[in-house]
Amino acid sequence: MQNKLTHKQPRHAGIDFQGDEPKWFNSPVRFHESTLEQIGTFLPEFERRAFALTQPGNERSRLNERLDMIVRRPFGADNAYLPIGVVSKGYTLVPHQQVIEVATQALADADVSPDEVKAELYITEYGERMALSLYLPKKFEFDPGDKIQWQCGWSASTQWTAAPVFGR
Repeated sequence: MQNKLTHKQPRHAGIDFQGDEPKWFNSPVRFHESTLEQIGTFLPEFERRAFALTQPGNERSRLNERLDMIVRRPFGADNAYLPIGVVSKGYTLVPHQQVIEVATQALADADVSPDEVKAELYITEYGERMALSLYLPKKFEFDPGDKIQWQCGWSASTQWTAAPVFGR
């Protein structure tokens, strides 16, 4: 379910909630709320490609030896591949789905079902950046009124971030 973002939303990983529409480095942000089990349906997939140009006459130019391009695969109603960014050859692409898989496995190891975990997802229009909050079931609450929240984020232009947040 996509929700309208408001100025009252919690601050996440550089999202600017000022103005009419929240932005993350000038990209519009969407908000989705679901369970961990279902939140992955809102996540596009990406691939790495050689950074090169097509020359007139459809001839390829020389490949850039130091850079690659990150491309979003067709997603939802958008059937086109979309260039997202340019990264160094040493850049590690961490797929959004892998974040979900790691979280799901960690919770399974603790005997927590993904359908018991509330998930909130902030994601940019093209999906290149996301901030994911996971809320553990009530049985994990401690110190009345506080909740444990795990925030993690990834983008093509910044490093992986993850942090526990206590209270809400």
